[in-house]
Formats: sequence, C-alpha cells, structure tokens
Amino acid sequence: MSLGWTRHRWLAMAALLAVVVTAWGCESYQLRGKVVSGVSSSIEVVGRDDERLAGPGIAGARVEGWIDPDRLDRERLPTRSTDADGEFALPVTATGAGLLEYDVWLTASAVRRLSASTTIRLPGSDRRVLITLGPGDGRPINRYGDPLRETLELAEPYLND
Repeated sequence: MSLGWTRHRWLAMAALLAVVVTAWGCESYQLRGKVVSGVSSSIEVVGRDDERLAGPGIAGARVEGWIDPDRLDRERLPTRSTDADGEFALPVTATGAGLLEYDVWLTASAVRRLSASTTIRLPGSDRRVLITLGPGDGRPINRYGDPLRETLELAEPYLND
C-alpha cells in the first residue's frame, strides 16, 4: 500500500511541475525601463530601485530593439513610445525571456535629442533599462530597421563630391 501511495505522490508532483512550468512559460516578459534627459546619451541596466528612475522622463521617445541582434533570424521587438513619465515596456516573446540569457540591441531617439544604442544582456524582471538622451539633432540610429537607408546615409558624404 505504501508503494502505491508513493507512485501516486510522484505522479501528482510530476503533474504539478508540468503545470508550473507551462504557466511560467506562458507568462509574458516585458523589458521595462525609462528614458531620461542627460548630458550625453547612454543605455544601461540598473536595479529597479535606482534613484534615476524616479526623476522626470522624456515623453514620446521612440524605443526599439532586436533579440539576438547578431543572428540572421533575430527577433524584432515591437517599437514603443514612452509614456508621459518617460517609461516604456517592450513585450518579449522569446522562449524563456527573463530567465535565459539573450542579447538585445536597443536604440532610443527623441526630438532634439542625441540617439542612443547598444547591445545589452536581457535583464531579469528585477532590473530596468535606463536610457539617457543628451541634446542633439534627433536623428534615429538605424542599425537594423532599413539596411538600404542605412547604407545610403553612410555613403552620403562620399556621394556629394
């Protein structure tokens, strides 16, 4: 009788584990952060209690990104604009996002601000992305969005001779 009870217990534990893993996999991960004003432009990962996240943000800044940017089958994240407080959340659908290690290339731009871009490790849910934009012309950095336009922009100084 004890052998049967042990078998049932193991089956129940396996079923519970399967439900937990499935529910955890269905939970949507969001890359959260804030765009703020500064002297120069940068992107960094900080703790969610970082005091700079409590300061004023830049409303309407454009934030976009790509998961595994160096791979041919990289995944483009939905582009988002920051809210009135400068905060953003990019949904990430990659399997295990927030648990497994992924690289993400981020770029941010805003009117009359110098764009920022960098590749970071996808942070866990207890961390935030702090994007600082310095004063500038507001031209977005175009690394992966439109390769033809990027090529033409890079070649422009040489074509006008």
